[in-house]
Amino acid sequence: SPLYFSFSYLAKRWIAGVDAVTCTLLTVEYLPLKAAEGSNCMMVVTYAEMAYLQFKNATKATEIGPAQKSAAKGMEYAQQAASYAPQCDCPLAETYVLEAYTFGKKAKDATVLEDIRKQAKTAMDLSLHGMGAAQKCNNKK
Repeated sequence: SPLYFSFSYLAKRWIAGVDAVTCTLLTVEYLPLKAAEGSNCMMVVTYAEMAYLQFKNATKATEIGPAQKSAAKGMEYAQQAASYAPQCDCPLAETYVLEAYTFGKKAKDATVLEDIRKQAKTAMDLSLHGMGAAQKCNNKK
């Protein structure tokens, strides 16, 4: 954890006609930051949100190719979110984003646009749940 420095300055003042000493006082305070796990929880949140947005794009696509591409990108982000979840000590978030990955794969592998949209919608919802779970874990740290 970094050290924080704070400075205190005593200005010149006159005491009974005598110039008081002007001094600068340096105090070092050790303020521990949140545990490193907190930043890893925020990485889960970030990647889960990115997965959510890609899966959302897949649900709104009007052609199979772009829908599958968005689903594949969402899978990558869900996988990244899942890789940070153990460091965050948040098994529920990990479960949600791994499930999002699974449904993202189903969307990517589907050959009918409506099937892609359906699977991507489920992946999108699971990504959102993963974000929420990771935020709750982060707040407990």
